[in-house]
Amino acid sequence: ASYPRVAYSTMLEPHLSKEVAGLLAALFEVVSAIALHADTNSMSAGRLCHLFGWWLLGAMPDGTTSWSDLYEAYRLSGQRAEHLFYARVRWQTTQQKMPRRLVQLILSYPFGESSASSE
Repeated sequence: ASYPRVAYSTMLEPHLSKEVAGLLAALFEVVSAIALHADTNSMSAGRLCHLFGWWLLGAMPDGTTSWSDLYEAYRLSGQRAEHLFYARVRWQTTQQKMPRRLVQLILSYPFGESSASSE
């Protein structure tokens, strides 16, 4: 969390195409909506980011043949998607009032090498 709260909009979005930025915005809106009800649906933001990250950031690198390589690719793509999601939530707090549940997530981020929210 050492990046500025507006890092998502100032450091990432300018480097994305309009289509990719729109895709990320739509995806993270869905993640936010589902994660708000994690107490009842058991789908935390971290878990959702790991699921979507796999599809969003590339499934399996070329040449991957072992289960451990596959799992490592899944884990890293999930962590990257989760980091982007929390960066977006941090930016959104500068733009509008955010639900308390999402604000609590970013206050305790980063969680460590492996996100506690996804395990």
